[in-house]
Amino acid sequence: MYTKVFYCIKQDLERLYLDSELTLNEIGDVYSCSAGTIRKFMVRYNIPMRKAAHLEQTERAKKKISEKSKNRKASPETREKHRQALLGKTREKSRNWKGGIVYIDGYRYIRKPEHPNARNSYINESALVMEKHIGRFLKKGEVVHHMNRIRDDNRIENLKLFSSQGEHLRYHNLYDKLK
Repeated sequence: MYTKVFYCIKQDLERLYLDSELTLNEIGDVYSCSAGTIRKFMVRYNIPMRKAAHLEQTERAKKKISEKSKNRKASPETREKHRQALLGKTREKSRNWKGGIVYIDGYRYIRKPEHPNARNSYINESALVMEKHIGRFLKKGEVVHHMNRIRDDNRIENLKLFSSQGEHLRYHNLYDKLK
């Protein structure tokens, strides 16, 4: 079997890889060889590899990809397949559904789209517990404080209602000075 003898110069590899920022595949195309062969020479010549070179795409490669897909649109059949695959996969039917409960910054939020104070259909559970305790919705500006500072401990004995954020901050400042 015939084997092709291949050799490349260190300065050429450095110029193509480091200066021109070509990928190993692109350099392989220049030399008519595989990216693996180029990699072997780079190791032999101690040319440093870019971080995550196999994942990182140069701006030129990204531009090339975006140009190729610019005028490309999914066919009506493909769009229908995607629509059918997603049909009925919302909320309770989704495999990622967690019962309408999410945690954001340590606070527990419950899905209640009908609640007047809900943001994006979710409301802080501590607000719900306090509202149930006082028998009304919280007014704009009222703040629920966790006495033990554990954000998802929503027992009523751990919650305290402040009429404003300023009152809440004064409480924190006073409490922190006593510590």
